[in-house]
Amino acid sequence: MKSSTTPILLGLAAIFVAACSTKEPPQVDPNLFPKDYRRQLVFFLQENLSERSEFLTASISEPTLTPVGDAQRYVVCMQFTSSDGRHQKAFIYLGGTVQQYIDATPALCGKAVYRPYTELATAAPKA
Repeated sequence: MKSSTTPILLGLAAIFVAACSTKEPPQVDPNLFPKDYRRQLVFFLQENLSERSEFLTASISEPTLTPVGDAQRYVVCMQFTSSDGRHQKAFIYLGGTVQQYIDATPALCGKAVYRPYTELATAAPKA
């Protein structure tokens, strides 16, 4: 006579084996184009800029593949004016998302073509 617990135990064993299988996470292209970079940066910069003038005077470049260390990465350059002068920043992307926010260098942003960043101006803190 068969035990009535056999199908239950076999089912639990199958679930356990499936849960233990190791699947590698899908590989993300490190140079995935940051399609929504302008909107992404608005949210990022709302957390990192505080002066209203920084928001109102900002201009931004389009993402370009640029040598960063020993790899090519998408870089977006931004310039703005604050109470302590003019600043240039570089946003380095990996897999379509910002990975670094650093001071721009001529190697990263020397050839950048800047355009007004109107989306950021509308997100400026109230005076």
